Amino acid sequence: MDHDLILSGWHGATSGLRVDAETRRKVFLPLKDQLRKVHLFLPGQEAQPCFRLKPTFWTTDPVFRSAEIGKWMEARGDKPWPRHRPPKYRAELVAGNGDTAEIHVSETAPSGGMHTFKTPAGRAGWDQVHGMTESVQAELEQMFWQRAKLDALLHGVGRSAHSDPGGDSKVRLDAQQRECQAQMTFHAGRSLELSMHIVYSCAADRIMGRSHPGSTKEQLRQDRQNHSLLKLYKRILCEFTDRNMCDALEDVYQEALHKGVIDLELDGELQVSLLGNDDWPFLVKNRRSVIDGAEMTLDHVDRGHPLWSGGQEISEFQQMPLDTFSQFLKKADAVHYADDIRGQRKNMRWAHYSARDHEYGRPYVVAGSKFFARLVRGLVELSSQQWTWHLDFHRRWHERRRYNVARNVKVHLSQSFQGDIALPEMKSVEQMESIFQQDNGANRLRKPDAFNRLHKKFLLQRKCRRDSA
Repeated sequence: MDHDLILSGWHGATSGLRVDAETRRKVFLPLKDQLRKVHLFLPGQEAQPCFRLKPTFWTTDPVFRSAEIGKWMEARGDKPWPRHRPPKYRAELVAGNGDTAEIHVSETAPSGGMHTFKTPAGRAGWDQVHGMTESVQAELEQMFWQRAKLDALLHGVGRSAHSDPGGDSKVRLDAQQRECQAQMTFHAGRSLELSMHIVYSCAADRIMGRSHPGSTKEQLRQDRQNHSLLKLYKRILCEFTDRNMCDALEDVYQEALHKGVIDLELDGELQVSLLGNDDWPFLVKNRRSVIDGAEMTLDHVDRGHPLWSGGQEISEFQQMPLDTFSQFLKKADAVHYADDIRGQRKNMRWAHYSARDHEYGRPYVVAGSKFFARLVRGLVELSSQQWTWHLDFHRRWHERRRYNVARNVKVHLSQSFQGDIALPEMKSVEQMESIFQQDNGANRLRKPDAFNRLHKKFLLQRKCRRDSA
């Protein structure tokens, strides 16, 4: 008693599989007097639902309902489905013992062959996470493009190559260089902010500040009000206490900082440790020069420090520490002028100051391009570590991965073999989750003293040759 069946998805209070009228008439009605129970075998599922056939099955309700069926269809990406277009599955009815039969549903794709995995409302979809990641990449590209442009300007190649009377060409060239530095700082800050949002989105399974059907004004107000980097960091720590996010973020920051350190050693002894300009998180710049014949705005020049003095005062911004990630974020949030250092950003954008504000004698800050690139890369890599993910975000990834792996295997087999190939059953989503949870990346975080091994070593060994007597 082996028969081929076509089953279609059915949705109600409990999901199920429905037998179409033609199959019920040709296959099931001849077995009405002897068939009482059916065991349903779903590929990749350990549970085998058993159904006792009710009288309505033979007349108006030929549906097998079970919560396991609904979970199985969701794992395949078949649920929910477009209106009036339920997924269809091939199955085989196999004779059992006495009044029992078995239905084995095949792993073949439903009709149409196209699958999409709909993100639940308000959750963080992978399409959105990929979009944020591309935005980070674009910000870094802009930062490095401005850095390359600055190099050209520093070598005297710029729009002001010709000579103007009154020193205007030098003033214009200075303005171009200052604008490149301002743009570098802007794009560095934006890339940092976006990368921290990616970490939050994967950990919370929602995108902060994104409106969607069902979102409340209070939630959006909370997301968008007083949106500083330090507050975003504290929110990550407060909301995800079940994960060691504090040490993980600190690990990323210390690695980005220490990988830029250059140790100079002589005869095996450390002489000095250095950081290049692009490896510092921030550098304070202050153009102190006098240009003959040029009109210069000197509103922020200290009376005791004229431009031509060449004095290098230590600003309050420079005195702010950078030992920990939280200290770095506090410094990054600070307004970069000494007279308003305690000010905070009031909106969701990095302080986008320009060359207009970088007047002669007024200190301004330039972000280190290499340091920010290392830090942002580390944060994006942290967001891809599964131990940091929300459980629902984690489950949807496994469900989609399970479907994609099965599809790719079938495509390759169909290209290499003829006929049906028997494949072992894939592990269920629950089994895959338990395997990945055993490998918790948070347990492999470095201790603070381990960062010394990340330094670049320049060994200047002095070789002393002595003539043998």
